[in-house]
Amino acid sequence: MASLLIRDVRIFTGEEEIPNGSVLISGGKIHQVSETQLDAPNSTTKVISKPGHTLLPGLIDAHVHVDKANPVALPQSLRFGVTTVCDMQNEPPNIAKLRTQAKGVANAADLKCCSLAATIKGGWPEAVVTAHDKSAEVQFLLTRVRFLDHDTHV
Repeated sequence: MASLLIRDVRIFTGEEEIPNGSVLISGGKIHQVSETQLDAPNSTTKVISKPGHTLLPGLIDAHVHVDKANPVALPQSLRFGVTTVCDMQNEPPNIAKLRTQAKGVANAADLKCCSLAATIKGGWPEAVVTAHDKSAEVQFLLTRVRFLDHDTHV
């Protein structure tokens, strides 16, 4: 994997600001962050100079709902600087699709998923989901996600 040198940028490391520095990426990982302008380590290193721009760590969106495994969601997240998303409460077929999308697309955010939520009949998110879609498919999926019913005592 080729190296990448980004220089002449303001850098926020997550803890401090470097007003005019450089970042060297090698093997797909940050190799060096410098307060000075680094030189390319070899002739194959791609150099990008971006005066007036700010470089910061990837953002994490810890609560998203990727409805029906929308294939636009993960690439769009990355375009907005979000490198990792956590999908909260999704159906198993959608989770499988999202995992495939996250692995198969180079320009997409990484996916974390909490999977299914334990709920009771009529509990969250049934009212919200059925307000938008009352199809037989959705009704079937809701019965699969329901782990508790009104007669169960925990």
